[in-house]
Amino acid sequence: MGQSNFKKFDKIINEFIFSAARSGGPGGQHVNKTETKIELRWKFQLSEVLNQKEKDLISRKLTSYTNSKGEIIVSSSLTRSQKRNQEDCLKKLRDILDRAFYKAPPRKKTRPSRSTQLKDRKRREAHSEKKQGRKKVKL
Repeated sequence: MGQSNFKKFDKIINEFIFSAARSGGPGGQHVNKTETKIELRWKFQLSEVLNQKEKDLISRKLTSYTNSKGEIIVSSSLTRSQKRNQEDCLKKLRDILDRAFYKAPPRKKTRPSRSTQLKDRKRREAHSEKKQGRKKVKL
């Protein structure tokens, strides 16, 4: 995996609230007795690590992940282990934040080369001649 776009992730881990719930999926009777689903909640507006500009960026770009209380909620019930589901939640949140803080490189303006311009012109002229040849002949 490449370089992370969100550098402060390790500093905000202390602000996360984890909760466990019963999970469906494979496991038979085991899933009816244990709480392996993990839900991660983060009130990013109350974060002491982020500045206001970053908070505004998150609230603007991640509206589909936030609830009415201003929390980002991520859950995982992928495995039968709380620890692995917790790690999966952290990975999901890191990926979400990386996408939010991604800055696309600036576009470099280019022009077609002279030879490409000539080829395009010849192609258009040939097409035009073909169409002209299909016209009705005037007598």
